[in-house]
Amino acid sequence: MRVRTPTILILLAGIAVPLLAHHASYFDPERIVTVSGTVARFEWTNPHAFLFVDAETAEGRVERWMVEGRSPNQLMRTGWTRQTIRPGETITVTGRPPRDTSRLAETGAQFLGAGPVKLADGQTLVFGPIDTSEP
Repeated sequence: MRVRTPTILILLAGIAVPLLAHHASYFDPERIVTVSGTVARFEWTNPHAFLFVDAETAEGRVERWMVEGRSPNQLMRTGWTRQTIRPGETITVTGRPPRDTSRLAETGAQFLGAGPVKLADGQTLVFGPIDTSEP
């Protein structure tokens, strides 16, 4: 059986488009959120690394944020390691919340698709693929 190049390209596009689109449609392109707080946990897992950040609200309550980043493989290519951020460090992360927040109660945390992360020393690192420029 001979498979032609156009057939292979069509099949690959059929697989790639939904994989890319699931991120584009999940996060709200109209909202940007900036969270400053203390790192509670850093998970170096596939398919996405996660930061769990405890941030104080205006009312004085501590709110947990679950921040989705790139895969460990992508992070390593930009200089990240498992030790780049440690629990107890203060960071500021900017990203986009999900369009649909109805499932957030399941995790017990607010959710954010990450863009840049700013460390306490002022260094800014790219943690996630989310574009945080104004819409």
